[in-house]
Amino acid sequence: MSYTIFSKSAAFPVAIGGSKIVKTFPSGLVLVSQEYAVPRGQEDTYAAAFAVGQPLAVDSPAIDGLYIFPEPEWRDSGDGFTRLTVSAYGRSKMPSANSFERNSFKNSYLYMQSFFQGPTSSLLTTISSSFPAISDTFTQRGVFLSSTPPPLQKPTSAAPLVLPGPAFNTPLVAGTVVTGSTFQHAGQTWEPIKTTHLDIYLNGYTVTNFGTFSEFVVVWESFAQVGDGYRVV
Repeated sequence: MSYTIFSKSAAFPVAIGGSKIVKTFPSGLVLVSQEYAVPRGQEDTYAAAFAVGQPLAVDSPAIDGLYIFPEPEWRDSGDGFTRLTVSAYGRSKMPSANSFERNSFKNSYLYMQSFFQGPTSSLLTTISSSFPAISDTFTQRGVFLSSTPPPLQKPTSAAPLVLPGPAFNTPLVAGTVVTGSTFQHAGQTWEPIKTTHLDIYLNGYTVTNFGTFSEFVVVWESFAQVGDGYRVV
């Protein structure tokens, strides 16, 4: 027995209730999957509306549209309809070049003998100084239009890129910090200091295409060493 299917106002394709899936990723990428039904044998009539790059008009967290990618999957549902599964991607936020998340933190100590002018002796005094070697990993994520290059800005010592400093109450940044009062020795004025050397370099960079939008993931590695000493002022 054959059937003829009619629709009021030619309301095809029909979205299948309960089939929509929405996923949002840390980068801001939004994925929406939705099933639709069209009369079997009329697939070519609706194919253009579901071509790659076409907008998909469904509710989602996407701020500037959802666009189909990849090609939809079509299947005969055996009831006079053809069902197609459509995936579309968008973004829930604009990419920020200054948004970083910490992945890991390592802290080890290197011991060395350094010669500093001692505060109470007229002779050069050998002081055993502890140099914490601090390494950290930061990840930057975002979603950009495929026709534009992704933002790639090297982190700086300013927030939000901070390294935990074991001897500081403030974030660890490159430079020299005075750690005590000045004193006189051998006719000169000295002050105790703590010096930080901070290096940041690119560890990994990937871009994944999702049609109209692409997702980028940048991994930065940082390394810092801290040393105690004195200097003439």
